[in-house]
Amino acid sequence: MNQQRIKKTARRFSDLIERNKDGRAYSDFKEGMNSCLEIAKDTFEENIETFLSPISDGGQTAKVHTLQDRFNRMYRYDCC
Repeated sequence: MNQQRIKKTARRFSDLIERNKDGRAYSDFKEGMNSCLEIAKDTFEENIETFLSPISDGGQTAKVHTLQDRFNRMYRYDCC
């Protein structure tokens, strides 16, 4: 597995999570969402090699993009 690719993907996912966190969380719900986003980021970083395995690269890449799109739509509707 290409270490540079792993680091780049982890950084992109981490940046995505940080952009979607609420910097001015004023309620328990928003704080809970921020905590869940942090857990998702940590879990992704711990399991990134599984997500990027060369055996199922095409399918997994499409799956990750689909999950990112679904997350972005969900976050926009719930928070904005």
